[in-house]
Amino acid sequence: YWMFRLGEGELSALMEQIRKTTAEKVPYEVLHNWIFGAVEFAYDAGIAPHKDFSVAKYLLEDDEDERIPLIEYDFGDRGQYHLCVQTREEAVRYLPVLHRTLGDGFLFTVRAEEREEEEGYGEFDEVPPPPYSYRHPDYPSACVFRCKALERLLTGPDEVPSDQEVRRILSLDHEMLRQDLEGFIWKVLHDTADITMEEAGDDGLLLILALLLLGEAGDNRSLDVVLEVMRQSEAFRAHHFGDWADAVLVPVLAALCSGSFDKVYGFLEEPGLEDFFRTLAVPGICTAMYQHPEMRAVGVQWLRRVLKLYTAEIVKEGNSVCSSGTAGMLVSHIIDARAVELAPEIRALYATGKVDLTVCGSLDEVLDELRSPDRQYYKLYSRGIYELLNALR
Repeated sequence: YWMFRLGEGELSALMEQIRKTTAEKVPYEVLHNWIFGAVEFAYDAGIAPHKDFSVAKYLLEDDEDERIPLIEYDFGDRGQYHLCVQTREEAVRYLPVLHRTLGDGFLFTVRAEEREEEEGYGEFDEVPPPPYSYRHPDYPSACVFRCKALERLLTGPDEVPSDQEVRRILSLDHEMLRQDLEGFIWKVLHDTADITMEEAGDDGLLLILALLLLGEAGDNRSLDVVLEVMRQSEAFRAHHFGDWADAVLVPVLAALCSGSFDKVYGFLEEPGLEDFFRTLAVPGICTAMYQHPEMRAVGVQWLRRVLKLYTAEIVKEGNSVCSSGTAGMLVSHIIDARAVELAPEIRALYATGKVDLTVCGSLDEVLDELRSPDRQYYKLYSRGIYELLNALR
């Protein structure tokens, strides 16, 4: 968390809040080593800092500054990594990374489970994520580039290009770019669709760069290859995206889904997809609604269809479409989209008794939240390509 340009009154109020806590004043070098030591500790386990740290770090001195004395601290919980997440859905994002880097050598807590005991969330009949069962087709094994600048970018050193280089590429014919980018992504699918969690590593930025550029090209015909990326396994996601899947795929979906909402709905109807990839479809549509208010009516109707789909599927024997967590995530996004007209459908979903209350709260809490002021959550997914590239740097 970081703040800047506070007025004198705001700063005084903030300092008064701090004085009421158990916070202690420490020398700067202590704070500096705590923060950068914690970043390094997490990075060694495969978890990068929150993307906003790319800005917040400038409130600190450079970690390479020799004037700051090095202080070594013992991080962890009695020597072990301890992953603390707010919800099970957040756990889906980070557990594969830790299992890959640490095996079983870490502790794990879901805060929502603690809150459920403390605050009495109530009971629900948990439906686990359906097992992954997608069988992919044969993907093209070759990619022929017509755009040489793009070829150099996607076959050269694995690094974030300069803004100038990206502008130069995006100034080229978008139809040529679309074909080259799609060809590259199909080849990536051919090469890594069958990767296992044991083989998965950090594959760098190339698929991420290709998807971001495809979103900028802005042709909804490219939605097919993006949805095919989202049909892949947890190991594929860990290998190519780490914890960047939502930051990349949600804005790309929002850029390409215009006129193709039915195609994204069809994706959600498919059985046996990877649970986290599946959850990204809804914020993709909601971000498009946020960016283009004229799409709101169509978007709300789309969300109504998804609510009805999940309500019907979650009670079925052998349901392979949604879990309690994905149902909770759907409701959370409807709250953020302020779709108050969907209250009756939300009631029907809750009536199944299978919505994960730790993700979105009780029915009464949800209905209250629907009427609260707009939080503009989807600003988070509305950053331009140059902001995202800077964060990746």
